[in-house]
This record gives sequence, C-alpha cells and structure tokens, in this order.
Amino acid sequence: MKNRFDMRPLLSLIAVLLTCLLPASCLKNDDEIDLTQYNDLFVSSVAFGSMPRYLHTTASDGSDSIFKTTVSAASLYPLSIDHLSNTIYNADSLPLGVDAAKIIFSTFNTSQGTLAIEKPGTEEDTLYTTSDSIDFSNGPRKFKLYGLDGTSRRTYTVDVRIHREATDSLTWRKLTREAWESEERQCGHRGTTFEACGLQFRLRSGGIDVCPAGEEGETAATPDGLEEANAGELPTDNAAWILLDGTADQLTKQALLYGTVQQADSLASRIWRRFIDTTGARSYVWEYLPATVENRFPARALRCPTLLKYDAGLLLVGIDRDGHISLKYSIDGGRIWKNHNYLQLPDELKTRTASSLQASIDAHQNLWLLIDEEETWYGRAHSVAWKTEDGIFIRGLQQR
Repeated sequence: MKNRFDMRPLLSLIAVLLTCLLPASCLKNDDEIDLTQYNDLFVSSVAFGSMPRYLHTTASDGSDSIFKTTVSAASLYPLSIDHLSNTIYNADSLPLGVDAAKIIFSTFNTSQGTLAIEKPGTEEDTLYTTSDSIDFSNGPRKFKLYGLDGTSRRTYTVDVRIHREATDSLTWRKLTREAWESEERQCGHRGTTFEACGLQFRLRSGGIDVCPAGEEGETAATPDGLEEANAGELPTDNAAWILLDGTADQLTKQALLYGTVQQADSLASRIWRRFIDTTGARSYVWEYLPATVENRFPARALRCPTLLKYDAGLLLVGIDRDGHISLKYSIDGGRIWKNHNYLQLPDELKTRTASSLQASIDAHQNLWLLIDEEETWYGRAHSVAWKTEDGIFIRGLQQR
C-alpha cells in the first residue's frame, strides 16, 4: 500500500489563516456572504478622549476673538451603550464649541474581533483605532465589529451629540395672535373653581368647598377641611391653581392655590396647599403657607396670575402693582420665589405695562405670553428646553 499524505491538517491551517485575515484585508460589504450577529460579539466600553473646544469672546473694543480650551470629555460626558438597538450615544451633549469634525475616543473596547468604521456615503470600511480623529459633522457614524470566524458582524450606530446653543442663552420672539391660538400648551388654571383627581374645589368667602368633579349646583358641595386658625387668610381675588406631584409617594398629589387679599391700599399674596390621596384612604385639610419674616422672597401680589410647571419647579406669572409683567420661580413648592437662572424677560417687556396677561408652557418648556389679548411673545431658555435622556448601559446581550 502506498503512503498517502493527509491533507486535513494543512486545510485546517489554511482555514484558520483565512479566517484571521478576512476582517483585516476585506472589510467591504459582500452580498454573497451571510454576515449575522451573534451573542459573543459586542462593544464592551466606550469613552471620549480630551478634545479641543473653541469659544467666542468679545473684547472691550467690540471685536470678536476665538480662544481654544480643552474638554476632559471622558469623565464629564459618559457614553451609553444600548445593545438591544445597537446604538452608542452621549445622553448629556458635549458643550458648544467642540468641533464635530474632530471627535476622539480614548476607549473603544470590544469582546473580540476587528473594529472598522464605514466611510460616509459608501459601503466601504476602514480599520479603526483610538488614535483616529473621527468626523461626526454630518451626523451619526456606523462602526462595524467583525468576528474572528470571518462571517459574523455587528454594526453599531454611534451618535455624538453636541450643543448648538450656550447653556445660559435665551431667545425671545414676538409672534402673532394666530401663533398663540395654534399651539397646544399647558395653560394653568385661574378662577374660583378647580378640578383635580376627581374632585372639584370651589373657593368662597371664608372657606373652600369640595364635591365630586362634574357635579353642578351649590347643594352638591360641602365645606372642605381647612386650618380654622388661618381661615381669614384665604385669598379673595386673583385665584390661580395647579396640581403637583406629592412628596411622600406616587399616590399622593398636592393642589396649590395662589391668590390675593386687599390690605389697606394694596394687594397681598396668599398661598394654600392641600394634599390629595388618590386612593381615597386618607383625607387632608388645606394648609396656609405664610410668608415668614425670614423669607426675603415671598410671592408677589399679582393680577392675572398663572401657575405653571417649569424646569422641575414652578413659575408664577402675572402683572404687578405697577402694571409690569412679573416672572418668578420657586423650587420649594411655593414658599420662596426668585428669578429663574436663565428665563428672564427681555428688555422690551421689562418696561412694558399691561392690562391683561395669559401665560402657558409648551411641550418643549418654552414660555408663551399673551399680552392685552393681542401681543404674543415666545421665550426659550435653551438649557431648560434641551431634551433629557436617561443613560443606558446593557451588559447582557439579547438572546436570539
């Protein structure tokens, strides 16, 4: 019998070499190859590197200049990985001035395989290393992870988000009455009645009545619980209401009532609060929130007031005793009212007097004002209006 050379070890060696070389030498999409994902192929961690940031300044002579600084983005702007949707993004946008054409990653770790990035407008890939500066100026980029078996591939869409507006910037625009009527907004509630959590509250002289929401007539209402010692502090005019989340649990809400009383020749503000148990298991009384001596920033006495939810707090908008528009903000549920850090009235509205005023907030946290039933203004504090997202990092991979 002749001795025959066994080719199987040699063929196995060739297959291994081809497997190792394929991702590095042929990273083009190939319709004839079935490239599928599998659970051992994933991006394990990603982090930004330090990147330049260019800021504009104005000199005392009015000339503009640009200076360069550095952003330590790895610690300040973490990246989230969502393995279910194969997306990578920074939930907190990089600051204004970072060059989108020169994004650097200090870390881009994978479970195995070879990492490539797709050329924009083509189906070609190039090998990627963290020493590369990547251009994101035209939007998200596709990173492709090729497995060691030569056939597996997983594609991640990487979205680098950069603010286009400064944190403390503010935009006001004067619009038409038609613009006010066409936009859906949170308008707040004014008047002597208010419905919340299936109840209707009615403010009257010396008390507040309550009845099931939707029932009409005085006989349907009964006196609601009230701090008797402070009954004389109930507002008599300019009532505004709002429903807030409770501080104890999700089943408890709180109704806030703002209004004014006449004192000598001027108005004084009054604020009351009542908790509402949505299960009906507990009952509460209306509590008076007095303006104490140590509080240097109580609510102003306003005509045409509106209470609005804004930036995790409350806005109180109205007309002060001099006829000027007032805009105050509270983060403690209505005891202390100060100027908001960013949302300020424009100079034109600071000096303007008004006879009537309506205020509302749209879905993007922009303030709308309707002055004297005709003049419409739109105010946008950019950092408040920015969309916020939760960061996602899913360590386990979706089972297929």
